[in-house]
Amino acid sequence: MEVDTTHQPPRATSKLHPRTDDSYYPLPVHKPRSGGRGSGIGISICDKLPVYLFAFFVSLCAVLLVFSLIVLRPNSPTLRIADVSAKHLAYDLGNSTFLNATVIAGVTLTNTNFGRFVFEGNGSVVGLAFDGDVLGEREIGGGSVAARRMRRIEVEVEVAYRVSSPPAAGNLSRGIDVGLLELRGYGRIGGKVHLLKYVKRSLSSVLNCTLSLNLQTRNFQDLRCE
Repeated sequence: MEVDTTHQPPRATSKLHPRTDDSYYPLPVHKPRSGGRGSGIGISICDKLPVYLFAFFVSLCAVLLVFSLIVLRPNSPTLRIADVSAKHLAYDLGNSTFLNATVIAGVTLTNTNFGRFVFEGNGSVVGLAFDGDVLGEREIGGGSVAARRMRRIEVEVEVAYRVSSPPAAGNLSRGIDVGLLELRGYGRIGGKVHLLKYVKRSLSSVLNCTLSLNLQTRNFQDLRCE
């Protein structure tokens, strides 16, 4: 028996689609915070303000520390003998051993501070000594040295040394006999360094040099300063 299919109604097609995860769960909706974007930035800056203030305070302290260590820390000027010469040199090995000369020393005063150094004439001297005895001494006089500068001072020392009893006479006689005298140059200078406008610090410098006087050439040699 044959079945007539020409008059069967068409099958109904379903218009329903399977639901996926994206369509089943609704997407979250982000609502803007109250106050808008500006309020968030303001709150962030306010939160970090103590950190900024602390960093600024630490940087300021570091700058002040470096400033005080470099600028406000005074150093004593350096006093040295740069060169020395002798004229009118006379000596004798007779009954009264003596040594006479006019010694001209070029002394340098170097100021490494960031302020002007003013030195006083009273008590500032340069001299020569032999075997612990003073041969001659001369005051430097007052003056000043600019900040971070060096000043040269010419000092003329009259040497008049006469001995007639040992042991000093023996040491001088041996030095004259050999033709070489081991001398010591000494000196001191005192003053104040002017830092900024109202800060003044008292400083003093000491000169300590050794040198030899060659009696044959009448020149100084082997000059060494500490």
